[in-house]
Amino acid sequence: MTLRKEQREAIDAYKAYQDKQDGQNNKCIIEMSCGMGKSKILSKLASQYTKSVIFFPTLILIKQFLNEEISDTDNKFKDVLCVCSEQTPGVKRTTTPKIIKKSTQRLVLCTYQSIQVILDANCQFDFAGFDEAHNSDTTLKRAAVFSKLFTRKLFVTATSYHMRKTDKFGPLIYQKSLRYAIDNGIVRDYNVTCMLHGDSMIDDVTDDNSLTPNEQKLLVAIMRSVMKRNIKRVLLYHSFADPKSDEKKQKSAVHFSKLLEKCVTKILTKYKQEYPEYNVDGVNVCSVKGETNHNEKSKIFQDYIKKDNVLRLICSCQVLSEGVNLKSRLTQMMVMVDPINSGLKIYQRLGRILRLGETMEPCYVLVPLYVNTEEDDSMDKCMDTFVKENRMKRVTNVLAGLKEYDEAVRDYLMYYPTGNDSSSSTPILEVLESCDDDSRENDESDENGESD
Repeated sequence: MTLRKEQREAIDAYKAYQDKQDGQNNKCIIEMSCGMGKSKILSKLASQYTKSVIFFPTLILIKQFLNEEISDTDNKFKDVLCVCSEQTPGVKRTTTPKIIKKSTQRLVLCTYQSIQVILDANCQFDFAGFDEAHNSDTTLKRAAVFSKLFTRKLFVTATSYHMRKTDKFGPLIYQKSLRYAIDNGIVRDYNVTCMLHGDSMIDDVTDDNSLTPNEQKLLVAIMRSVMKRNIKRVLLYHSFADPKSDEKKQKSAVHFSKLLEKCVTKILTKYKQEYPEYNVDGVNVCSVKGETNHNEKSKIFQDYIKKDNVLRLICSCQVLSEGVNLKSRLTQMMVMVDPINSGLKIYQRLGRILRLGETMEPCYVLVPLYVNTEEDDSMDKCMDTFVKENRMKRVTNVLAGLKEYDEAVRDYLMYYPTGNDSSSSTPILEVLESCDDDSRENDESDENGESD
């Protein structure tokens, strides 16, 4: 197993911490940026104990761990037991406490949702690792945090601020920020790009009455930004996956993917003359939610990472927000379609697109900005309206703060004003400070009012 310098440092920090403990119910935190290989650290440490368990927030992450880490752990884990609801080919699975208690496997992998099964098994583990550990802070998961069934507990996360506000998780023993990862070439850099769309800015591109005027404008604004930058791989994040209520459905991944399927080809055709160098061999639009079965998800991910000239877009809510590595080095743009108040979620989503690959070129994070305008409004007036009305300030402020500021300001941005990840959080930066250079060239924006 080849380890990066920071991974070795984190492991050494953990060992040094253990040397100072009495071996009884000790716990600690490692915080490292998305894309720095926290799962590999858990795998390496777990392999050094007789009996280990690692918890993950989703089944997707368990499957990813099996594919990427277990095969690269010097064959010390010849047999693994998964505690989860879905069968994985070639891996033993159970949700029965008695089987877990009698199992001979050295490593058990479990979703947070199934933690109670592990606790009911009432067997001792030498090491318990908690991946994406900010997910462990709920009533049921706290039971695992305090359980004496786990002799040693390690919580790994990219966002440990709220965990450090208490002693429940132990001390922070190692920390590397996103800015560190970018500056040291561990992950790619990113540019925050804002674009305006409003009632009078863009002509209709479809006669479909099922689309609201705002939906049509939003679709056009996103696709024109894609064409302008010759983008072929896009992740779009939404407030909901596929809710039942009509009000929430308008902000769902499934709903928006259907809109894209209806309109993308028409938009590409309409603006071909404006962006003549943009050419694709086809368009593929998919949505992913928690209920999407494993085979379908695998097919979507495999298609997404193909090296072809097809424009591929995936709409999601939470499924692709944490830990998932769908070869996201291929992703050229991430779109924050809806407003979001959670700094943690913004950060986790950003982590999906920054992993290194064949290129070090920065990714684009696109933030749609809706303004209510009149036909004769000037761009200056549109920008004034945007500053006053914009609901996306939280997003742009966090994105800017993560990259540009030190740890104290980053935490302030993500948890302001209460120190918690709260929907009442208030931005402390003017949103225009977080736009890239293109977005400041307002006088040169086109007549339709797109400000990229």
